[in-house]
Amino acid sequence: MSFRPKCEKRVCDECLEALKKAQYERMHCRCCGQKISLINPDSDLYGDICSNCAYWKQKGDHHRLKIYPAYHYHGVLQELIQRFKTMGDVRMVHVLAPAIKKTSDSMLKTEKLDPKQIVIVPLVSSPKREEARGFNQNKVILEENKMPFFDILEHIEDDLKQSQQTKAMRLSRASVLKIKKEIDKTAIEQLIQDKTIILVDDVYTTGRTLHDAISCLLPYKPQQFFAVVLAH
Repeated sequence: MSFRPKCEKRVCDECLEALKKAQYERMHCRCCGQKISLINPDSDLYGDICSNCAYWKQKGDHHRLKIYPAYHYHGVLQELIQRFKTMGDVRMVHVLAPAIKKTSDSMLKTEKLDPKQIVIVPLVSSPKREEARGFNQNKVILEENKMPFFDILEHIEDDLKQSQQTKAMRLSRASVLKIKKEIDKTAIEQLIQDKTIILVDDVYTTGRTLHDAISCLLPYKPQQFFAVVLAH
């Protein structure tokens, strides 16, 4: 039995309109959707990709990931994510989750992906922060959308929040993700070998954590990687 009050409208008309304006315009950077104004037009290396994606291209990882963001990370969307993630207001999932489902469906159609050949993997935060928040933001979004996922990753404890790290610090740090040790490695390979992996995260900044996840999963021979993120 639930004692939560029934409420069809969970966000006001003003905020709904602001969210519409924050929706991502497809596509500027051909890999992550970064605004065209942030792309360096003078560099042959960058071409039609942004500086973050160019960094991963230089490292040899660029071809492995294409990112589909739902929103720009600013304004009312930034406030909602902060309430959801920083303040632990799980009610925000009802407002934010539909954007992940819509973006995921659009990606499947655009990329002509077979839903039977995909495996969804949510990214994770540090155990301390998830315990303080009371939930993992990516998992509750997927649960709200009834999107099955493979809970395979765990976070290595980190003293600094990502928001407290500079871009250079994030890009240069060691990986903070690993495969859960209790999961049988043969079972992992049987599930994801030759499959399309869809990584799900709330906010994309430098791509560091997404590429940490890729490094964890590559030994199990998936076919390709995409990412659906709430905001960029």
